[in-house]
Amino acid sequence: MTPPTQHPLYPIFEVEYDDQHRAHILSDNDAEVSLPPLRPRTHTRAHQWDERYAPYIRRVSFLELVRVVNHGLSPLDTTLLTTAVDRWRPKTHTFHLPCGEMTLTLQDVNAILGLRLRGLPVTGIVDNDHWRELVAQFTGFLPPNDDASKKNKKSSGVSLSWITERFDYLDPQAEETLIDRFARMWL
Repeated sequence: MTPPTQHPLYPIFEVEYDDQHRAHILSDNDAEVSLPPLRPRTHTRAHQWDERYAPYIRRVSFLELVRVVNHGLSPLDTTLLTTAVDRWRPKTHTFHLPCGEMTLTLQDVNAILGLRLRGLPVTGIVDNDHWRELVAQFTGFLPPNDDASKKNKKSSGVSLSWITERFDYLDPQAEETLIDRFARMWL
């Protein structure tokens, strides 16, 4: 395999980069262009964390990950983030670096997020026709049937606003079954 050819003006770029890559803005324009660094985008939490969820989430070995998600993103170096995005190649799912290609492995995810690599997979049967009943079985609430609505483009799944409406606040006097249902919203 021959190594990629470097761009004559921008040695960090390869000549054969994706057509939609933001590096085209730099190399294809005659005028000097200054691209701002990328910023991370996050979603707001759908509902508030309650320590009563911990035993239920620990039961499926996701407590540490949920605590990381609940805490939010740590401050990121936007220049480093921009560089990582510029070097990412979606076709091969690798970073193209001057020293060669690099990819993230399951072991990397394990080290970063603390997720176990051994054990049974956490999956389920996907049934697009009866997903609403499955949501009702796990949460106790039947989601609305939005099939009639033209503005909803999702084939299945509940909206974040629906989750927030029902699971934003857990009553301090809530029974164990309700605490279990609220904890499922974190998984």
